[in-house]
Amino acid sequence: MTRKNSSHFAKFVALVFAIRAITFVWLAFSAGGYMPIYEMFIAVIRYITILLGPFYLLYEGTIDRKRTKLLLPLFFYFLMLVLHTYGGYEGSYIHELVSISVFILMSEEMKMKIFTYFYKIIVYSCLVGILLYPAFILGLPIGFETVPFINDGVETSVYLKWFIWAIVGDGQWGLPRLCGIFNEPGGLGTICSLLYVAAYKYSTKFEKIIMLLAILLSFSVAGFLLVFLFYAITFIRKGWKYYVPLGLLVAFVLIAPKIDWGDEFVNNFVARFEITDEGIAGDDRVKPEFEKLYNQFLHSNDVFFGGGATYGGDMGTSSYKNLLIQFGFVGFGIYFILWLIAMLSVAKKDRDCRILLLIFIISLYQRPVPITSSYGYVLMVGGFLCIHYYKRNIRSTIPVKNAKLVVQ
Repeated sequence: MTRKNSSHFAKFVALVFAIRAITFVWLAFSAGGYMPIYEMFIAVIRYITILLGPFYLLYEGTIDRKRTKLLLPLFFYFLMLVLHTYGGYEGSYIHELVSISVFILMSEEMKMKIFTYFYKIIVYSCLVGILLYPAFILGLPIGFETVPFINDGVETSVYLKWFIWAIVGDGQWGLPRLCGIFNEPGGLGTICSLLYVAAYKYSTKFEKIIMLLAILLSFSVAGFLLVFLFYAITFIRKGWKYYVPLGLLVAFVLIAPKIDWGDEFVNNFVARFEITDEGIAGDDRVKPEFEKLYNQFLHSNDVFFGGGATYGGDMGTSSYKNLLIQFGFVGFGIYFILWLIAMLSVAKKDRDCRILLLIFIISLYQRPVPITSSYGYVLMVGGFLCIHYYKRNIRSTIPVKNAKLVVQ
């Protein structure tokens, strides 16, 4: 590792970029004036990368030319935003374009450093959230503050806020669900499941337990299903001896929603896994009015190139359908293929990297934003590189378990 990559300045830059990536799923108590200083902090972190990143590249004096192909889907997406925007382009995404571009051009060591900070911040923030959850259940007077949980301008539940951590109180499913530092429990469950897969080979047992507990307490259908899929693939890879336990596990998941567990809390949770005519009961990412607009889109001339960026974006929904309705099957299809080729160029033929890529793509069904955000690029590119690094040094070093090897 070079002297520059080992400097305090490099560590600071890596930390800022890691926090920058987390802000896309971070819970900022800003709506309704929850915590204005926190909102200001996130804004500063976002914009400082625009200045700090290019300066660091000049300071380092090296560019990872092998990864420049990753810029192609990024700039194609930006062109779509500029040239095909519903209501006119208003200058959005430039700060994200700069941040991701700088991250891509940084050395492989620096990208691993950023991923490691990203991973560690989330792991230990989850640990705090896990400790807060029983305090909430037991009603301990540790300073929880009740603030409204607002969705599309409507208060649907409440946050139990403790500094920058949160638990969502009784809501649609009657379950207090851990959000941690994220904007909603589903966000926590999804990112923890992806990081669990990304760092599975080299994370400690303690870190694995934290990730699984965070997913459990989030009661996130996506989080559970993504981890379940990971283990299903793992069992299949290990051979036919694991097919029976895998089949029993699948059967349990299918039968569990039909069992009366004698507890309303448990019944409400397992009910989210029930298979209905509309799909999985816990899949509530698309609202009826958006679904109506999407069906109209499928039978219109916009089906090829969409209605433009931001079209339908005011309906408060989160699904891959957002990107389809904005850019159409042709526009989004070209972007996705460019992105997939770029990711495969980093994943190479490594099976663990390709499993992570598959699970990440499946997660886009409900949360498509990561495919165009620094969060997604740090998680995927940084995650791939750390897997490669671990396998190259499997007999002597482990990058995340012994984080000093990456972040020093």
